[in-house]
Amino acid sequence: MKATFRLYLAVVLRAVVFFYLLGLLGNLIGALIIFGKDGVWYFQSDALFVALRFSIIYGFFTGSGLWIFAKMEEIKRRKKK
Repeated sequence: MKATFRLYLAVVLRAVVFFYLLGLLGNLIGALIIFGKDGVWYFQSDALFVALRFSIIYGFFTGSGLWIFAKMEEIKRRKKK
């Protein structure tokens, strides 16, 4: 598979979605633990925006890094031929 710009966008988007879902899951588990312990539901809507902000940052850098590694492997394979 060639490391094209289209692949770059797909990898970054998937990484952002992955980190967003991971952040939401972490917030939900935390809210469930607090609810079980204190009986107070502590899942607020600002957690959605915080998770989105961090997922964009982490997803961009993780996706970019993965794409760079794929590009390096592609170049290495071309040089071997």
